[in-house]
Amino acid sequence: MSDPTADLAHLWEWFAENQCRGYSPLYEQICRAVAGDRDLLELVRSAPPAAHMPPALLGAVHYLLLEGLEHPLADVYAGRSDADPAPLFVDVCRARRDDVVALLSTRHIQTNECGRSAVIGPGLTWLSSRLQGAFALIDVGASAGLNLLCDHYRIDYGAHGATGPAGSPVEIRCHVLSGDPPIADSLPTFVTRVGIDRSPIDLANPDDARWLLACVWPDTGRLERTAACIRLAQEHRPEVIAGDANHVLPAVLAELPEGTTAVAVTTWAFAYLTIEERRRFIEVLERASYKRPVAWLSAEGAGIVDAFDGHSGPSDERAASDVLGAVTFDCGRRARSYSPMSISTAVGSTGEHPPSDAGSDRTHLGTVALMPVHINLAVADVARSLAFHRRWLGFGSDEKWFADGTVFVRDAEGTDLAFHEGQVPAAPAPTVHFGFRRGDLFLVRNLHAGLVSAGVSIAEFENEDALVSVKFDDRDGYEVEVY
Repeated sequence: MSDPTADLAHLWEWFAENQCRGYSPLYEQICRAVAGDRDLLELVRSAPPAAHMPPALLGAVHYLLLEGLEHPLADVYAGRSDADPAPLFVDVCRARRDDVVALLSTRHIQTNECGRSAVIGPGLTWLSSRLQGAFALIDVGASAGLNLLCDHYRIDYGAHGATGPAGSPVEIRCHVLSGDPPIADSLPTFVTRVGIDRSPIDLANPDDARWLLACVWPDTGRLERTAACIRLAQEHRPEVIAGDANHVLPAVLAELPEGTTAVAVTTWAFAYLTIEERRRFIEVLERASYKRPVAWLSAEGAGIVDAFDGHSGPSDERAASDVLGAVTFDCGRRARSYSPMSISTAVGSTGEHPPSDAGSDRTHLGTVALMPVHINLAVADVARSLAFHRRWLGFGSDEKWFADGTVFVRDAEGTDLAFHEGQVPAAPAPTVHFGFRRGDLFLVRNLHAGLVSAGVSIAEFENEDALVSVKFDDRDGYEVEVY
């Protein structure tokens, strides 16, 4: 059996190496120190599972500093000191343990900041050249709704031009590594704009605004820009509705003004939906297109959106590669799919990482789809086993029961999994396990992170450039591998 604290240490080491190295030297040092501090890891483990992801503790400490805590770490975060941040960070956690635990227990990670507008802007410009009618902008996974104000920002693409008002208090500078993205002087007119988020940030609440700022990594050049965005959003309050996207989106689409074209935007949010949730999301857009034109603008990692299979982001060591694409819907079906450009999401001051930097309340950590097979397992508790395999392996909610008490459940790819209550076999040989291939390395890494956060026993985790594999025990002791 694995040691949950040791598994959590591996998660922090992985985060330092894959999310911080080369992007945030400050947080890389801190994450490696936390990984080696068992007492601090035990503090993290005492918090709810979602708070086990590194950005939660990083945000909690940053929040205390922004609140006015006088500590040498504040000077390091502000760039006024070259002191080693790692021991100072640990000292804050120990000295303010109760405050840290309270924040971990009540706050959720929010990483959606206005740099994403640099990606949204060219996509909207490209769509406006192909679709008629005024746009209704819907941001799914909106957090505080900062990107609903994308037309208020000055976005500078260097020699390729600039979008937005020249006098904007928010300026986003970007580097275009290759290609010729569609840049216009201004973005299309929005007759209405609305966001959807499972736990939106209320910028009228000073504590909420401070927490949003605390989730920004201090040494990435985004802190002052995000503060300016918050001030702007407090003056022009965007509407953000709390709720699950697939529950809220149908009503939002139905209530849009007549004659408008609905443009739903997901930026590094679609990847966090389960396979079944992704299917339902597309069905919602299809149904809405009976009444009005609908477009979906997506910025996700390569391979996340099926419509853009075969399109990959640019190959450049200076950036994370993702794909910006659009799908249009008409009369209840997908009309056309476009992939107007590949994008680099961590260049210049846009400073965005792909979604693995989060672990937020919008995240269903690590759900994956399996290859089509049939498996029949004896289990001690059918309901418990169904819940486990739905959560972690993407099986749907539909059940089919048979007279002998066997229940079948199927995932979105057609895989059948059968359970029947009975004597669970003795532990098989170590080489015997159920293995399933999933082509997306990010989803496998995210699955591992979610399992660790939830305290699931990890038998083995391999994390290489070409192969990521996680082996874990289900509720009945069956070993499962996803790679």
